[in-house]
This record gives sequence, structure tokens and C-alpha cells, in this order.
Amino acid sequence: MGSTPYLCELQKNDIVDIKCGGPAFLGFDFNVDPEKKNEMIKFIQKCLKDNNIPCISTHASGMAIVNKVWSKERIKKCIEEYVI
Repeated sequence: MGSTPYLCELQKNDIVDIKCGGPAFLGFDFNVDPEKKNEMIKFIQKCLKDNNIPCISTHASGMAIVNKVWSKERIKKCIEEYVI
């Protein structure tokens, strides 16, 4: 079974880090089952909102990753442990 990388961009990265090759935005990368993509997107957005974590954008990105699908429990725990 493969998965789709799903990006949640939370905040703009520091310009110095970007100039050194860092990403433009900081946030989460979750691998979700492509067949449950819409359900998982709604779940991730709800978890972010429930934890008062602002989100600039969310989108699928990249190619499928075999056997790396995240469960709802794992995603929820990761978001709950996030500190801005």
C-alpha cells in the first residue's frame, strides 16, 4: 500500500534559514492513504483547529511512499505535541 505526502504549512520560515537552503514554510508532512485523502485532510484540519494551531496552507505533494501511512492516532498525537 502506498501513501500520499500531505503538507500542512504552519508558519513562514526565518529568512536566514531559507537562504541556507531551508524550506520556505515550517509545518507537518503526513503520509495519508490516497483512498482516504479527503477524510484525512478534514481530520488534520480539525486537529489543527482544536489545538489552536494556525495553518497557512495544506496540500498534497510529492510521490507515493510505500508502507508509510500515518494513522489518525499518530497524526493527532503529533499535532498535540507541537509547540509554536
